[in-house]
Amino acid sequence: MAQKFELYEPGSSFLYRMDPRVKIMAVLAIFLLSVVFTDPRYLAPIFATVIVIILAGRVPLRRVGLMLRSLVILVLIALIMWPLIYQRGPVLFILLGFRITEFGLVYGVGMAFRILDMVIAPIALFLTTPQPDFCLLYTSDA
Repeated sequence: MAQKFELYEPGSSFLYRMDPRVKIMAVLAIFLLSVVFTDPRYLAPIFATVIVIILAGRVPLRRVGLMLRSLVILVLIALIMWPLIYQRGPVLFILLGFRITEFGLVYGVGMAFRILDMVIAPIALFLTTPQPDFCLLYTSDA
């Protein structure tokens, strides 16, 4: 017996009715912006915008939260490790012999938002687009 794995959660908001190609282009744009920028001043608004779109699009938050919950460890690692590794700029404080710099802390927060941005956008795409719609993108009748 074949098992079915589908992230799609039925809904009727504008986000569900939007053409899948538009949503895919938006996800690609978010990926591009997330790769280009490292500053949380640019990456945090992207994350906030996607959250607002998810809320306005009435995407089930329990499903979004379930998927984001698995990222907690990765985000924490970015928040902890980058300030320890990235040693540029003025030293803010010393923690267990490690110099924590201003730029290292900012970079760590930026990398955490980069991870979140690059994961939450596809989550919104897959939760609001049925699998057959992705297949229809490659047919000549679409």
